[in-house]
Amino acid sequence: LYLTVSESYISSSVRTNYNNMLDALVNDAKTNIDATANDLELVLKIHDYILAKTEYAYEDDGTTPKEAIWAHNIIGFVENHKGVCESYAKTFIYLSRKFGIENIAVTGTSKNQNHMWNMVKIDDIYYEFDLTWDDNGDKDFGYNYFGLSLTDVEKDHVTGSQTYGISYLYGLPSVSDTSLNLTKLYKYNPDTLLYDYQGIYKSINAATAVLSEDGDYKIELVNYFGRINSSSMDYRTYVLSKIESSFNSLSILGTYNIKASENSYYSPTEITLSEDVKLTNNVSFDSVMLSSDDYKLTVSNSTLKLKGYSKLTCEIADENGTLIADSDDQIIISSKVVITNLKEIRNTIISGNLHATNLIVDNNDLLNLKLKTANNEIIVDNLNININDNNINYIINIRKYK
Repeated sequence: LYLTVSESYISSSVRTNYNNMLDALVNDAKTNIDATANDLELVLKIHDYILAKTEYAYEDDGTTPKEAIWAHNIIGFVENHKGVCESYAKTFIYLSRKFGIENIAVTGTSKNQNHMWNMVKIDDIYYEFDLTWDDNGDKDFGYNYFGLSLTDVEKDHVTGSQTYGISYLYGLPSVSDTSLNLTKLYKYNPDTLLYDYQGIYKSINAATAVLSEDGDYKIELVNYFGRINSSSMDYRTYVLSKIESSFNSLSILGTYNIKASENSYYSPTEITLSEDVKLTNNVSFDSVMLSSDDYKLTVSNSTLKLKGYSKLTCEIADENGTLIADSDDQIIISSKVVITNLKEIRNTIISGNLHATNLIVDNNDLLNLKLKTANNEIIVDNLNININDNNINYIINIRKYK
């Protein structure tokens, strides 16, 4: 085993200066990150802390990764706030260990180049992280490479490449079978009229499992993309298997604020069903695509509300349920829907088959329903128009969408 030292760090005074910088880094991080948080919170905060303070280091041509030694270690971060993949990975390791989180380096190749990333232990399970590829530039970052399973990371990473001709000193631990689906939970506080943060969870299912009967809740699904406009981005799909807890109401918020072009957006955050799901409490989905080819969502004595830019591609079954599709943007329903009450339909395109027992139009409602193809079948048994004020005009606009 040979220990080599770069000429840049031979001087004792230089090393002392850098050690002081590292001490200052740790002190600053511990000022900004709550050390008593759970593993997942800590890793998320460390990830964000690093990416908010660094950027990728290039040579003067703006495309070639920096070759200087500082760009390949933690000094690039503390001194220049720049670095290449090794600097990102080593800084992540250093800060994680200062907060008691196990974090190890992984070398190999990614996107046709030599690369370094990380494996991090959260609640006794290892996940893969790549802070370099999460950095979108200009201090903007996402979470596409935050907490990946082995299957997901291997889509564009090859572990253990012998490109450098080195022998590895240890084997890598086993990695989770499933990627993290970061889910932030909030509970409404009637005293402040605000939603109080309850914590971050590994999945929607983990978050909904802790809901209480008397609560009104909001779930935010993490924006994995950041602000970037890249058509090559992969999408992280959330998985919903059940919502068994009792609660007053639940709002699930995704995102679609990434433009694919001037007049179109990427798909909203996707939630796919892994089994049949029954809603027995009022749930709204805002900027979410509910999808499944094999399973259905049953609305049982409750209300399913779609908002924002949302899509519905899973079958909706009915047990005296209500469907509201009310958006300032656009809602697309392309699946089979059977529902007792259909109301507050606005800016909605139907390209599947829909059977509603009651179509309800109340005061100030604007019913705007568009049919996308000639094959639609929409059946309404009863049309209920409840206008109490003769001066109020209502519009029923059902037309073929081109």
